[in-house]
Amino acid sequence: MLGASYDREWVDWFAFTAPGVIFGTTHDNVKRGTQFLYQFGVGRNIATLYSNMTFAGMVELTGTYVKRDKVRGIEDFDSGGNTIYMTPSLWLSGEKFIAQLGIGVPVVQNLYGNQKRDNYAVTANFSWTF
Repeated sequence: MLGASYDREWVDWFAFTAPGVIFGTTHDNVKRGTQFLYQFGVGRNIATLYSNMTFAGMVELTGTYVKRDKVRGIEDFDSGGNTIYMTPSLWLSGEKFIAQLGIGVPVVQNLYGNQKRDNYAVTANFSWTF
């Protein structure tokens, strides 16, 4: 994987972007398609809790473009495509932790061939610094 990120912060607002790529590898004669990842988001601080915790809301656009898989050198026409989600979420952070929870709705789903479409995605992350 290769990626980068950039963020800009103001007093109450913040914005960020993060492109990346995951290179497909081969296993048992199946080569997974390379994935191109992209993310953009904006958020706003809602409140400061207990003088050292930040409560914020944000909206992200996250997408993945995936090239088709290859099985024994032949393209799998039911693989790959492009999906973009819009995800509103809530964020809570302190000196040692970050927690985020959101629900994403696909705004674009251009999947190749016959693939199941997503209706929503629940996203969560938690990190602790020690």
